[in-house]
Amino acid sequence: MGAVSKNDASLTLPAVVREMSGYLRRPWGMAASFSTTLLLRAVTPVATAIFLARCLDALASGDYPRFLTAVCLYIAGYVLETVGTTWSMLVRVNLTESVASELRKRFVERTMDIPLNRYDRLSRGDLVSRLTADIGGASRVLAEAHVILSMVLRAVGVVLFLVFVATRLGIAVIATLALAAFMNSRAGRALGGAGKEYHASLGSLSSYALNALEGHAVIKAFNAQGYVSGAFSERVRAVRDKGLYLAARVSGSILGAFGGASCVALMAFGYGAYLTATGRITIGAMIASFVCTDHISPLGRLGQNFAELKRGIGAYSRVKEITEAEVDADLPEDPAAGRLDISAGDALIVVKDLSYEYEPGVKVLRDVSFEVRRGQKVAAVGRS
Repeated sequence: MGAVSKNDASLTLPAVVREMSGYLRRPWGMAASFSTTLLLRAVTPVATAIFLARCLDALASGDYPRFLTAVCLYIAGYVLETVGTTWSMLVRVNLTESVASELRKRFVERTMDIPLNRYDRLSRGDLVSRLTADIGGASRVLAEAHVILSMVLRAVGVVLFLVFVATRLGIAVIATLALAAFMNSRAGRALGGAGKEYHASLGSLSSYALNALEGHAVIKAFNAQGYVSGAFSERVRAVRDKGLYLAARVSGSILGAFGGASCVALMAFGYGAYLTATGRITIGAMIASFVCTDHISPLGRLGQNFAELKRGIGAYSRVKEITEAEVDADLPEDPAAGRLDISAGDALIVVKDLSYEYEPGVKVLRDVSFEVRRGQKVAAVGRS
C-alpha cells in the first residue's frame, strides 16, 4: 500500500484516544459527559449501599421516621444510578457513531485519491474489510475504554465501602470474589485451546468452500463433483464435532464455576450471619455488603474488555494504513507530466471478427471488429 506517515507499532491507547478525540463532533461536551458519567457510576453504588444499610437498620430498630427518610434517600440514589447507567449508554453510542462517521469519511476520501495504477493492485476484499469490520472495531475503542474505567471505578468505590463500613465482612467478601475470579480465569484459560482449534477448523472449511466454488468449472470438467461433495461433508462433520466438544467444555466450565462460586458465597454469607448475630456488624451492613458484590464481580470480565480494546487498536492501525498512506514518490505530481505526445494518425491496433466465450457455447463477444488510432481511447462495455 506504500509508505505510512506514522509507525503503527507506536500506537498506544493514550495516543489512539488523543487522535480519536479529534474525530468527535463536540469534543469538550463529549469529554464533560464522559467524565460526569464515570463519576456517577462510581459514586451512586456506594450511596445506594449506605442508604440501604441505614434503611434496614432503622427498620430493625423500629425507628420508622428514620426508616422513611432512608427509604426516600435510597430511592433517590437508585434513580440517580439508573440515570447514570442510561446516560453512560448514550455517551458510548455517541462516541462510537462520531468516530465511525469520521473514519468512514476519511477512508473514502483517501481511497478516491489513490492513483488508478495503485488502486488496481489493491485487493477489493481487503478494502471492504477495512471499511466495514476494521472501522467498526476501531470506532468502539473510546466506548470500550469508558466501560473499563466505569467498571474499575465502581469496584474501587464498593471496596472502600466494604473496608470502612463492614471491615471484617468486607475483607471476607473481597477474598471470596478474588477466589471466584481466579476459578473463572482458570476455567476460561482451559477453553482457549479448544476455541482456537474450532475457529481454525471453521476458517479452513470456509477456505475449502470458496476454493471449490471458484474451481467449479474444473471440478465439473473432471467429473469430480462426488469426490468434492464427500470431502466437504467430512470437513463439515469434523467442524461440527469440534463445535459440540467446545460447547460441552463451555457448559461444564460454567456449571463448575457457578457451583464453586456459590459455595464460596454461601461461606461468606454464613460468616456475615455470624458477625451479625454476635453484634459485630448490623444487619443492614451485612445485606448491603452482599448487594455491593454485584458491582465487583464484573471485574472478572476485564480480560475480555482489554482484549476487545486491543483488537480495536489493531483495527485502527489497519484503517490508518489507508487514511494516512502517502503517494508513491515515483508518481508525477503534475497530472499532465509523463503523458505521451501522440497525435491522430494511422491505426495502431486492428481487431477483426473477434469472438470470445467463458464457457463452451456461450459467447460474450461475437465477430467484433474495430480499430484503435493514435490518441484514441476505446472501451468495451457490457451490461455488468
